[in-house]
This record gives sequence, structure tokens and C-alpha cells, in this order.
Amino acid sequence: DNLWSYFLSAYSRVDGKVVKGAPKRVFEEDRGAIALSDGSALAYVDNRPVKMSGPALMRSGTLFPKGYMYVPADFAAEALGAKISYTHGGLSAEFELGGHKLQCAAGVRACVLDEGIRYMPLCLNVDRRLYVPLGEVAAYLCGMNCYDRAGATYITHSEGVLTYDMAYIIN
Repeated sequence: DNLWSYFLSAYSRVDGKVVKGAPKRVFEEDRGAIALSDGSALAYVDNRPVKMSGPALMRSGTLFPKGYMYVPADFAAEALGAKISYTHGGLSAEFELGGHKLQCAAGVRACVLDEGIRYMPLCLNVDRRLYVPLGEVAAYLCGMNCYDRAGATYITHSEGVLTYDMAYIIN
């Protein structure tokens, strides 16, 4: 479908000759998307490279066997455009974005979204720094979708699938 819509639909036969015109659909960048690779301190945010204060970490556990991509809380705030404030020596944080507040802390599954309790994977204490599961924070604050495959994560407002080929490119 995409090959036809964005590329082949531009070609037609006119008087027995193949003529290139405009495709039926024009490709648009995925604005605001975030691409991460396990172990890398470099991410792509809105199609630009951004250095994180620590590496992204793909982690899983008994309660969450699929695995989640964790990032330093300060990067989560930067990537999403949220304000962040810390308490408890930097191991608890409150994100503010678009009228929403999300509070989370290292070692705790429950978080507070606005005035209600929500659950997400445990936030982590990594060398006395708060690491948060970015896909879940993005979903709660921005309604974004998170796709994981082969050590790569792609977070976007669009519906889709992270293919093995794209995961390889991100990694």
C-alpha cells in the first residue's frame, strides 16, 4: 500500500509512454517521534540527535516479561517537552505537561496521574539517578504509542509497527 501510494502512483502511461507525475500521497515526517537503542546515550527526538545524561536501558522482570526502555528522568522531560521537579534526593519526580501531572518514584509501580493512581513498570534507581519507562510516561502525558523490538524503541503519535529492519537501523 505505501509503495503504491508514495512512489508508484506517480507513474502513469500517456500515449504509450511512462510519465512521472505527482504521487497520490506525499510523505510527511513523523514529527515528535523518539528513537532509542539499548545501551546508547544518544537518542533521536523529532528527527534530531539528542545526547542523554545516561544510556537508555532495556529492562524486564517477572511482572513485565516483554521489557521496557528506561531513560534518565531528565531526558524524558526534555524529549516530551515537560517540566520536571525532583524530590527525595532526585529519586522521585513530578512531570508537568499540557495540564497533566505525573508523579513517580524509584522502586514504586504506582504513580499519580493528575489525581488518580496508575500503574507502570517500576521506576529505577540507577547510580542514585531516577530512570523512568519512557513509553509509559509518553503514553500517560501525551497519548503516544510505544513500539519495542530487538533492543530498539520507537515512540510516536502514529499507529504502526517497529519492524526488524527499522530496529536494526535505530540500533
